Amino acid sequence: MASLKTYNFQLQTISSLVLSPREQHSFYRIAGDFATEAIIVDSEEEMKEANVIYPFYQYGSYNKYNPQSAQYYIPGSSMKGALRASGFAPLPTQLMVDDISVDRKDIRLRNLYKVQHAGTDTESTAKIEVFFPNVAVEMLNAGVQYQGVVYCDQDPKEYLLRVKQKTAHTLHQYVEQLKFSMLNMGDTKDRADLQEVKERSEGCLYQLKDDSTSELIILLGGYKGAILSGLYIDNNDTEQKSAIYFDKQQKLPHGLVQIKWE
Repeated sequence: MASLKTYNFQLQTISSLVLSPREQHSFYRIAGDFATEAIIVDSEEEMKEANVIYPFYQYGSYNKYNPQSAQYYIPGSSMKGALRASGFAPLPTQLMVDDISVDRKDIRLRNLYKVQHAGTDTESTAKIEVFFPNVAVEMLNAGVQYQGVVYCDQDPKEYLLRVKQKTAHTLHQYVEQLKFSMLNMGDTKDRADLQEVKERSEGCLYQLKDDSTSELIILLGGYKGAILSGLYIDNNDTEQKSAIYFDKQQKLPHGLVQIKWE
């Protein structure tokens, strides 16, 4: 068996990142796991209706919602899974990714926002709304940087170039779905917000198509919707009417992460 070599990289979040075990580890107001005061202090939005909190990945087990004591991290298995889902070819035979410790000051509690379609096939409308107002989700902020390590029996950079191509293909389909939703959106403000999401996503797409840089953008974490999760296959209307999740602050899909090799 070939010995594994070490490759260091810098990870930067372009949009907010949602990584949560969800049902396996969640907090409930009705069970006394948290009080209203706890979520107001740690959030940037008005979430008095929140009855459930999905935390970011954290080491250990907690009976109460206590972000000040939590040890947050990005699982190496999530990074490896994102690389596998994003690539046209199989992963190198031997590849491991270390967990990445996350500073709690970079975690915020937020609502999820989506574009939802309603109506019949002939009369469909789209609107932006909060996804379950009673659910709050811990997210890693956009614009933060962390160091990571990959162990591999071969240079992973060639494989990751193919990942870059797949991410561009997937993001292109996301943009096409945004265009479809805008055609069916009646509210002017919602349409303007979605136009900004489209333009900013196209900016990332342009960067992905730039072959002069080895920088990589991958899609990591949850709440990306069917298209960005790799479930979108063709252009039929049924799939185009699926929910589109997006980062309301950054006007981008959740989970866009840039990788730079060191």
